[in-house]
Amino acid sequence: MKRRDFINKVAIGTATSVGTVGLAAVVMEILPPQTESFSRIKIGHIDDYPLNEFSFISEKKIYLFRSRSHIRVLSGVCTHLGCTIKNTEQGFDCPCHGSHFDKTGKACSGPASRSLDRLKTDVSKQGLITVNLNEFVTEDLQLP
Repeated sequence: MKRRDFINKVAIGTATSVGTVGLAAVVMEILPPQTESFSRIKIGHIDDYPLNEFSFISEKKIYLFRSRSHIRVLSGVCTHLGCTIKNTEQGFDCPCHGSHFDKTGKACSGPASRSLDRLKTDVSKQGLITVNLNEFVTEDLQLP
């Protein structure tokens, strides 16, 4: 292969690569971000959940607690290494490494040093519950 042919092929390859990256950047700028629509999920009507007990929504690995005054939604994923936690009478236990969390999600013992994530939750006027899987709060949602 002649030197000139080699330099032409390298130049064409470089131009193609730069053009592809540039096109991808333009497309990413034009398209709306997808994360918000995937992070906000509807999990049903408030009356679908019993009072004063935790309900596990397995496909999203979250626990919902409903009382007459508030709703609490906790991540069902242990903050130590990501195992799915189990609900117990005292709170939540991680079956993998023995972490224990109380009913508010506070880390009580085990290798997990951080409490469970409490997820932002909204209830519409029609009673539909929406949970944001990427937004965390420090308080339960107070019901009217």
